[in-house]
Amino acid sequence: MRTPSLAAIGPAARREARFLGYASGNFGKNILWSTADITLLFMLTDMIGLPAATAGAIFFIGLACDAVLDIVVGWSAERTRTRFGQFRPYILIGAPLCAAAFVLLYSLPFLDVRDAMTVAAAVILFRALFAIADIPHNALITRMTRDSRARTRIAGYRMAFSSIASLLISLAAPLMMAGANRPGTLLILALVAAGGAVATLVIAAFSAGHLDRPAAPVPMALREQVAAILASPDARILLGVTILTGLFPPLFAKTFLYFGQYVLDEPHSVSACLSAMVLGQLVGIPFWSWLGAATEKAYALAASHLIAASGFFAVAVFQPGGWVIAALGLWCGLGLGGLYMLIWAMAPDVVEQIEAAGCGRPDAMLFALLIFAMKLAISLGAMALGLVLDVAGYRAGGAQPEDVRTAIIWMTGTVPATGGLLCAFAALGYRLGHREHARLRRQIAAGNQIEV
Repeated sequence: MRTPSLAAIGPAARREARFLGYASGNFGKNILWSTADITLLFMLTDMIGLPAATAGAIFFIGLACDAVLDIVVGWSAERTRTRFGQFRPYILIGAPLCAAAFVLLYSLPFLDVRDAMTVAAAVILFRALFAIADIPHNALITRMTRDSRARTRIAGYRMAFSSIASLLISLAAPLMMAGANRPGTLLILALVAAGGAVATLVIAAFSAGHLDRPAAPVPMALREQVAAILASPDARILLGVTILTGLFPPLFAKTFLYFGQYVLDEPHSVSACLSAMVLGQLVGIPFWSWLGAATEKAYALAASHLIAASGFFAVAVFQPGGWVIAALGLWCGLGLGGLYMLIWAMAPDVVEQIEAAGCGRPDAMLFALLIFAMKLAISLGAMALGLVLDVAGYRAGGAQPEDVRTAIIWMTGTVPATGGLLCAFAALGYRLGHREHARLRRQIAAGNQIEV
């Protein structure tokens, strides 16, 4: 029996196939991003041998450079007009370059590179090239559909692909924490991850097809784009929530590598907890997609932060091992899946809010600002973690003094849990709901005399 081609199936199925193809790019991005986000600090301290404060500073500098370049890429993408599309050329060029830089970075232990300046240069190169593919891919969601509920569904697909990548990373994490040939194993894993990243990002770029065309004939000046975004109350709320989301929840996964190794004295618990956390994200995607569409995205976002925060707090208080830490990882993952998914479902709606106000359509720039804010917050959190460990007296390998163990417990659970509560409260200030967004779409359509 012949498999039907994409052209032979119905319009609804073709639309979902495009959505899935576009969303698959999140696998490619996340296999690179989350590997670095979760393992880079540990690699710098325990495999390359840098002091924790130095490693934290390098992490911060790399992400800060990346965050600044996000704005540059967003501005450039808004002004790009080619026969291949507006955003796709960046993805097709950026994906292989970023993957090559990723392999270079994770080959440093294999090459026995221990110079801090060389390590910093490799980190900055990877982070900078990542932005070239990341910002345009995120902005493409505004082209895939203008329907608010369909965007929630796309965000769910994206989260599913991201979670699959995270699951693979969590399963591979023990390989970099034990074994006689850790550097060689790490390099092989980096090569496999890089190949997968390029393949899925190419699929994502071609899935957009004819939809990747400029929404506005004349690009706005950079100052006008930023001013239009900051003039929107909901854009400001979303930026604030994004900063808090980048600062606090990622500390859990970063610090848990140290928590499992030095607090629980169960290195295998790292894989168990992180794998369960990713499983929780996957299981929760249908729930958050339904809740975000059935109620309001802001309410769902607040609920997801509360769930994750309760799990972080339980880890800090009870410090369990065995199956209990896996169960808590599952619960934390349920919350994390919603909070990372829903921000990117809300952002495209804000673009239409700005457009309806007569302030243009800053698609790429809004995503660039949000990602800039999140990356800057993540880098500040990583630098703070490195400084806290250094001040507490952390030294790689062996037993850690009580001050270090206490610092690890706080940075794994108490601090991200407190931040989660702040995020939930801030999310409730977002007012752009489904009904209001539908009204704005009708207003835009009437003004442009186009069919919605």
